[in-house]
Amino acid sequence: MVKNKVFNNSNGLTLIEIMAIVVILSIIGIFAANIMISSININSQQSAESKEITDSSYILKLITKDLRSTSSIEYKSNKYIFKDDAENPIATYTFNPTDKSLMRNSSQIANEIGNFNIIDNSNYGVRINFSLHGENYKTDIAFRKGD
Repeated sequence: MVKNKVFNNSNGLTLIEIMAIVVILSIIGIFAANIMISSININSQQSAESKEITDSSYILKLITKDLRSTSSIEYKSNKYIFKDDAENPIATYTFNPTDKSLMRNSSQIANEIGNFNIIDNSNYGVRINFSLHGENYKTDIAFRKGD
């Protein structure tokens, strides 16, 4: 009689039931880990893209600010010298293709610049072309001239 009571006890879990629970929880854990890893990778990629956009925006803002008070641009071997009406230098932008850096006066404002050029079109303004971290950017800045 004692033997039958031990085998008919339904208060506990069998080994197969415990293994089934472990397998189900493992599958759920694998899905949760994949979702987390995917989220982390997407976040890292978006952060890098955001930094790139911020860096390029910063470069363009500096150049635009200097261009507003510029009357002429002088180009000398990867140097762009912005000058005022009296031909005094306002700012000098230097692109170094060997170390891929862009300097404003003597301060580095960007690195990983693939190319950089400013095309002066006196009829309407300038075109700025550059690549940052492999992404190409270009913009046209028009000058407003009053009487």
